[in-house]
Amino acid sequence: MDILKVQFEQPVPRITDLNAFEPISEDFYRQTLEIITKLQEEEGADVYVLPTLYSAYQISRASMGEQKIRTAARETPDLYKAVLESYKNALIWLVKECKKVGIQGFYMCTQGGEMTFYDIPAKSSILRTIWPVAARTIPANVKMNICPAPASVR
Repeated sequence: MDILKVQFEQPVPRITDLNAFEPISEDFYRQTLEIITKLQEEEGADVYVLPTLYSAYQISRASMGEQKIRTAARETPDLYKAVLESYKNALIWLVKECKKVGIQGFYMCTQGGEMTFYDIPAKSSILRTIWPVAARTIPANVKMNICPAPASVR
């Protein structure tokens, strides 16, 4: 059977001021789910549709950048934890909704660096948050890709 790996690129809002952060909605990835649903409906009988999931930490890197994460983890850890929690909840929603439309597995990607900023991202890593939900939701087909941390975060 062929595999159709879906790379979701739905951008999260940039965080320029952590004190003004507004959590994303739990169903933030509805647009991504609609694309996944359409692909599953059109190709799912013949192709294994495999959405890509990133960790809350990786999404925070896209929305904040590494330097802001370092500063936030050190100076305002509770605010940074709220960012991670918001992203995590949206990802969990996406996983559960994917099961409802017939998705049989996920491709999970860490891209490295998850264990580097004090202990905050480690507690929000994909292994501790999204992986268990995905494994319970769709028990047979969860794939994991672990990339080394970029040199800038080592």
